[in-house]
Amino acid sequence: MARLSHAELLDPGALRDPVRDSGEATRSSQLALSHGKNLLAEYHLEGGSSAVLARNLAWLTDQVLLHGWRRFRNNLGIGDRVDLIAAGGYGRAELNLESDIDLVILVSGADGSGDAAANDCAERFIQFCWDIGIKVGHSLRTERECIRIAREDISVITNLMETRLLDGDRKRFNSLQEKLRSHRVWPVERYFREKYREQEARHQHYGDTAYNLEPNIKKSKGGLRDLHMISWVANRYFGTSDLGKLVEHGFLTDAEYRALIRHRDFLWRLRNGLHYLSGRCEDRLLFDHQRQLALQLGYKEGENHLAVERMMRDYYRTAKEMQLHNELLLQHFEEAILRPGKSRVRKINPRFQSVGGFIEVTHERVFRDEPRALLEIFLMMQKRSSLTGIRASTVRLIRSSLDLIDDAFRRNPEHRALFLEMFRHQDGLTHALRRMNAYGVLGRFFPDFGRIMGQMQHDLFHVYTVDAHSLFVVSNLRRLALPEHRHEFPHLTTLLARQTNRERLYLAALCHDLGKGSGRDHSEEGGEIALRLCTSLGMSEYDASFVSWLVRYHLLMSWTAQREDITNPRVIDRFAETVGDQEHLDNLYLLTIADIRGTSPLVWSDWKGHLLNNLYRSTSRRLRTGLSDVQAVSERIEARKEAVRKLTARRVSAGNLERFWSQLGEEYFLRNGPGSSAWHAEMIASAGALDLPLVTARPRKDLGAMQLLVLAPHSEELLSRLTGGMDRLNLNLLDAHIHPTRSGLTLLGFMASDPDNASNNRKWLLETTAALRQDLLTPMREYKPARRMLSRALRQFTVETRVVFNDEAVSDHTVMEVVANDRPGLLYNVSLALHECKVKLVSAKVSTVGERAEDTFFITDRDGRPVSDSGQRERLTSRLMAYLN
Repeated sequence: MARLSHAELLDPGALRDPVRDSGEATRSSQLALSHGKNLLAEYHLEGGSSAVLARNLAWLTDQVLLHGWRRFRNNLGIGDRVDLIAAGGYGRAELNLESDIDLVILVSGADGSGDAAANDCAERFIQFCWDIGIKVGHSLRTERECIRIAREDISVITNLMETRLLDGDRKRFNSLQEKLRSHRVWPVERYFREKYREQEARHQHYGDTAYNLEPNIKKSKGGLRDLHMISWVANRYFGTSDLGKLVEHGFLTDAEYRALIRHRDFLWRLRNGLHYLSGRCEDRLLFDHQRQLALQLGYKEGENHLAVERMMRDYYRTAKEMQLHNELLLQHFEEAILRPGKSRVRKINPRFQSVGGFIEVTHERVFRDEPRALLEIFLMMQKRSSLTGIRASTVRLIRSSLDLIDDAFRRNPEHRALFLEMFRHQDGLTHALRRMNAYGVLGRFFPDFGRIMGQMQHDLFHVYTVDAHSLFVVSNLRRLALPEHRHEFPHLTTLLARQTNRERLYLAALCHDLGKGSGRDHSEEGGEIALRLCTSLGMSEYDASFVSWLVRYHLLMSWTAQREDITNPRVIDRFAETVGDQEHLDNLYLLTIADIRGTSPLVWSDWKGHLLNNLYRSTSRRLRTGLSDVQAVSERIEARKEAVRKLTARRVSAGNLERFWSQLGEEYFLRNGPGSSAWHAEMIASAGALDLPLVTARPRKDLGAMQLLVLAPHSEELLSRLTGGMDRLNLNLLDAHIHPTRSGLTLLGFMASDPDNASNNRKWLLETTAALRQDLLTPMREYKPARRMLSRALRQFTVETRVVFNDEAVSDHTVMEVVANDRPGLLYNVSLALHECKVKLVSAKVSTVGERAEDTFFITDRDGRPVSDSGQRERLTSRLMAYLN
């Protein structure tokens, strides 16, 4: 359907005689509306204009509503005492496929509630709207009531500013509009301040970024509401919501106006698609719809990018531009409304001056005459903390001068020195980079960064686009340097303060993910990008290689801490060999933590911090002493024993302690620190034979976890019973160590996540351990994992199950990595497969990355040797696939 005509949308004979108040008339209205909306949906699917669709749907709705309204009005004989008014988006004639509508029923006289006929008409009409499938919000008021409530409630005045008369007395409608425009109802200064506060609160509520994984295309930063905000303030200030009028008033350029309309139409197209897929007024770009919506809108799958990633990139870039237009126009309005007089001008240098706390150019040819100023302006803001922003007129000049940033500009040594100085100055670096990104300067000067702007990855782990994430990582590092945030990570603040040439760390943060979407290993590609950039900036060969190394290995420490057995001396030796020296280790540690914390607000945990800190300390010791960690094992074990002796001196006799230790192998002392070992000894020393199986637990608030100790007679089903019980109790395992004793018992140590600090509740803790103990005492029976409902987001992702064996990392165990969809009962099923294939679990590390379970199991055969038999590995893989798929 290339074009739309009113005759196609609504057959004039489709609606029944308006005089007849019957179910037949309601059905005919419902059918007429449904027919027209179906044609509009087809028009959308064929790629029709969103603006044309919005106007035509508003027209169709007008005709159907007026038909019903006049029927009720005439039947009840209320004459012209009541007006029907469209408000809000419907008042603007901007409807998407399943938009709700707002109506105002304006009653003449002083008391609308006293007009029984008018109230009866309104009640029947609103019921009619719902009956034909229109979701409507309405109010029945007199003019006086409208004015009174509008004075009290900013949302009411805003709604009433966007109205159209559908039916009724034009003079009465115009009178209401004139009174609402009066500054006595809402002075423009007060209105601007209130709406600005409202916008800030909305942005905060929806994540304070345009780069959310599941954005609300209406209310998130850069969404349609940001456009509405401009029109509301314009209406209050100029008396018009027509954005085109802002061009006449000099608030918008013609190009900016066209861009705003283009961005609006793109968001409308997304919104129509969401409405079509969900069958309701849906503004959230949920995972449930993203893939289908991308294909519906004609996006194609590519070699390195999914169709949905291409669509979301366009959304994020549109939202970024919409957010910028909102910022610039509101700054214009703020100057005109709140600071209409001349602000004091303070000269900074021949190119820049300060006006009311904002920096601006001294004349309009500054960037053309001296292109270096396109970078210098951001450095000036870093150096002058009194500056709060860049004036809108200067931002416009920056954006219109981006063509100056070409290859010759990038090669200019002075320009490169300015860019590097921003990183060396450090103060205000994050704000400077974010402004450069928002205004398009960063992507032009650094094209590798420009390539990933708006690029997302369609999973639950990466919450932000690559560019937003990279700037969050820089921000996290800068936050560590600020005294007011020292309490968050005091040891990291101290560590960062000790680093020289910190610009290397910030540049690594900026570059660490720039290889994504290249089709190559992104760490390798990113390392090459970083090397090229740092070399071009004139950094020394050592410093450029240092940054490149950090980028190339930015995932190594996280992987090692969370996926390998860092109690194994060989793992520490290998990691220390890769790191090489303390300087590389310090910077990698800082970058790793900033990276994890910048990925998602939910990804970081105290447990991950604990693992990374243990790896950092073990590697530091290895680098400091120069000894192989294998050589230092006996010294470490003896040191830990001595620490345990001191911790338990008053509660466990030396004899009991030695007897306990004599039952355990060397591995126990490497895997358990003094605090855990002392707790184990105390719990076991205080228990008798009748207490077996012993199951006890304690809260670990420092780790956001609960620590479990189990001592039980050895049994082939011991692990599966425990994991089944933990699943039933909804305990999420983080870590497990299994230590057979020489007396036929098995000691098992577990860490389970405890984000809500439930383990601080002694009653809950006792009930949990009692339930697990009962599971061990009850004869083994088949356990079916709890059928807990997967989250809505998890159901949209499918992870291919993979089982990988690795003999290289640790020689005395086989490392088995299992990647699968995270779901209830996963560890229980793994334990069953191990049992069936006669494989013993030594320890496990559990990691959930978004929708993916990435778990590492350290296993042996029944004789304690690595699982090297290919047949046994194949059987184990087959059983795991059967259980997990």
